[in-house]
Amino acid sequence: MADLMGPLPRAIVSLINANERLRVNLEANAVVLKQALVLVRDGTDISDALYLLPAGSQRAASDQALDALLRARDGLRSALIAAALDAGISVDELVDRLEVTPEQVRSIAATPSTDA
Repeated sequence: MADLMGPLPRAIVSLINANERLRVNLEANAVVLKQALVLVRDGTDISDALYLLPAGSQRAASDQALDALLRARDGLRSALIAAALDAGISVDELVDRLEVTPEQVRSIAATPSTDA
């Protein structure tokens, strides 16, 4: 079956998914940090409170979620610029609307799509 979703819709879905993953990760970290804050404010010994801070694996997951978000955002920008150029929108209009330089538009347009 042919892929019915082109690069632009895939890039949008990818960014939505990355936003959701990051949101879930940030919410989980906020819960842990709030618990640690309550304990510290209540006078809990610092050595006990340290166990409630996000573990290395949780911090790594946060870093990965943020990296995925940034990649998805770049993928959407690339797909959007390619689609806009294909639709006949000028580089000057893209520069104005996206607040980028003409060189950035040309560079992004010349970069092969990874089909997010």
